Amino acid sequence: MLDSTLEVYRRLCERIVTDGYQVWPVAHYLTAETRPDYVVLLRHDIDRRPRAALRMAELEHSMGLRATYYVRILPWAFCTANIEEIAGMGHEVGLHYETLSRAHGDYTRAIGLFQDQPARLRQVREVRIITMHAFPLSPYDKTDLWQKIDILFHPQLDAVASALALSFQQSSFDLVSFLANLNCLGSPIQAMSKALRGLEEDRRIVLTMINPVVRYLRLVLRGRALRISHFPGAHIGLWRKEVVAQAESAGLRLVHQLHFCFGLNRVYVLERKDPSTHSPGLSMVVP
Repeated sequence: MLDSTLEVYRRLCERIVTDGYQVWPVAHYLTAETRPDYVVLLRHDIDRRPRAALRMAELEHSMGLRATYYVRILPWAFCTANIEEIAGMGHEVGLHYETLSRAHGDYTRAIGLFQDQPARLRQVREVRIITMHAFPLSPYDKTDLWQKIDILFHPQLDAVASALALSFQQSSFDLVSFLANLNCLGSPIQAMSKALRGLEEDRRIVLTMINPVVRYLRLVLRGRALRISHFPGAHIGLWRKEVVAQAESAGLRLVHQLHFCFGLNRVYVLERKDPSTHSPGLSMVVP
């Protein structure tokens, strides 16, 4: 069983500090004029159990660390008192939006929610950053919302950042991980290629991915039709052969895998196909 206790997280934070990394919240990093060579961005999603998030925030604060907490505007996640306490310790608070899913594909309602939710969170604390909640069991592609809204010129947003556009020195990482998000990326092969470029020659990439059967069963139970999106495997998880095929296209090969959650989830360990070569750098311009 994977150990995700607070004690294990405390030891991870201690290791980050003793190894000499600076710890920054996400918005602080994205807006900084200069950045340190060795930095860890701590971010957490308050999807549920806000009291558990508060305990993590207290632990980080006791060690002099600041993180970013993304909050879903839902009864079981949005707690004004918790948000106040977390922000009062110096942590960033951001919005974890999922408006198209919550509106059940109704674009008009989803746009209204996207306008209202940041304002609701700002009634509690300043909001400098937002990010999309993946909601992998939803039948709706959350990025479709941007076909109706010009996100680059949205009045509530000062800047739009893409992980693919972040500048990293080649061969600067010991490990890169993709945690349950590969099926939510519009260009998974490009993302893995970008990660491979930043990876040291003999290091590895670790990713987790849910089995698509989980969502198939949920859709059947709810009587919904399966919606296939514009990129393969979107929203429904990825089969092992899909993960392996995408990894190979990015210049990686599978070296180990592990089942967990009753076999419905997997951990994949990947390494460079040819350790003597590096994949070419990818350039991406975001307005």
